[in-house]
Amino acid sequence: MRRFFDHVREATTNSRQAKRLQKTQQGTTEEAGGRESVTFEQIYVNCVRYFDMSDDEIDHLTLKKYDWRMRAHQLKRVDVEHDIHLQSWTNQQVQATKGKGTNVKSKFNKFEDFFNKDKMIKKVEGKTPTQVSKKNRIAEMARRANQGA
Repeated sequence: MRRFFDHVREATTNSRQAKRLQKTQQGTTEEAGGRESVTFEQIYVNCVRYFDMSDDEIDHLTLKKYDWRMRAHQLKRVDVEHDIHLQSWTNQQVQATKGKGTNVKSKFNKFEDFFNKDKMIKKVEGKTPTQVSKKNRIAEMARRANQGA
């Protein structure tokens, strides 16, 4: 597959191709899904700014891969925003109280009441207590079936 930036270099030597390329760069890019207008300068700046890419790496980048990297970068930004808002919400939750008037108490007596690390690890590993016991029951049934056979 011919690289986009190789095409840019060749097009700049031929004025007719350069005019066509300029129109293409100012319009939507077909390979990038036609989602937005992208100029060579914007691509170059974004590659250096967001991906810390060298000139050689940029030269070998296709528009499709550029689009994927930009989408991944934007999704990372959404993840960062999510974490910021989650931290804000967590700060609010940890200050929560229950009761009224002079009988106000903290909603959480200990940190484990607020965040149960072991429970979260089991959730990430896909091991909830009901799943573990169900798997044990199924394994026991299979063992008994094999012994009887």
